Amino acid sequence: MAKKYLLCRQEKDNWCLPACLESVLKSRGFFISQSQISEKLVVNNGCDLSVGLLDKFLKEYNLKCRFSNPNLDYESDLVLKEELNDKNDVLVAYNYQELHKIRNSVGKHISIVQEYNSLSDEVRLIDPSRENAVNVQLIDLNNAILYRLDSRYGFYIIN
Repeated sequence: MAKKYLLCRQEKDNWCLPACLESVLKSRGFFISQSQISEKLVVNNGCDLSVGLLDKFLKEYNLKCRFSNPNLDYESDLVLKEELNDKNDVLVAYNYQELHKIRNSVGKHISIVQEYNSLSDEVRLIDPSRENAVNVQLIDLNNAILYRLDSRYGFYIIN
């Protein structure tokens, strides 16, 4: 069964991380705005995505973050089978252009993984840049994670 999230559409073009964190925190009963989240995570005019910074931010809510790059650690399907549960929230950082085959759009992007169907090998993402959730094939998501071998692309598990 898929975990329920309130879709928080990103308020600014580069606020996918604050929007995802707003959704995750609201699902856990914490209410903080994207602008408040952004203030705490902004580095060099953009939200910095690092396990250390996320972990530091999440401590205030008694939460922790760990990172798994399926291309370095183990297969994506195992990450999703083992980590996607009621206790964890899973964010995924990937290349938006590669996943959706849309050129002239954002590159680095973050979404919430809501569900993984191992029978169809489909992943349901809550994408803060869209009005609704989207289903993608796991192989396409893996390719978007592998894109240009960005070491920050992968799964951020929050618990």
